[in-house]
Amino acid sequence: MLITEWNFHYLKKEENKMKQIALFFSILVFLFSCGNEKTDSVDENKSELKKEIIESISMLEKKGTENTNGITETDREELIKSLKNFYTNFPNDEKTPHCLDKLQMIYSSTGDYQKSIEYSEIIIKKFPNYVNRALIIENQAANYD
Repeated sequence: MLITEWNFHYLKKEENKMKQIALFFSILVFLFSCGNEKTDSVDENKSELKKEIIESISMLEKKGTENTNGITETDREELIKSLKNFYTNFPNDEKTPHCLDKLQMIYSSTGDYQKSIEYSEIIIKKFPNYVNRALIIENQAANYD
């Protein structure tokens, strides 16, 4: 069978289209594989940040319980900062309501009832199944008095 000039050009165009399609899919595969590395890196960074914040919170709480006079004002401010940092970076984490609960307790114990109420309301609204919900509501009522 003879290939006419028209058939030859048609086949060349189809061959070029196939090369373009192959190139397109190669680029897509490359981009998605690079994207996964970035995602993994971000996940590792978040995981490391979470670990650091939790260690900071634990260390500060331990210092407060070991000191016969309780937690120092500087350590309390640092603890508040760490608890807020956890909430900011991990707002939907399973440990978040516990951090918010600690914040509301700290503020309540220092007489900053407005801030205590604010964190109590976040727990009540965002974490309706929180294990200490009843205590939060009771503490919130006491703060309103």
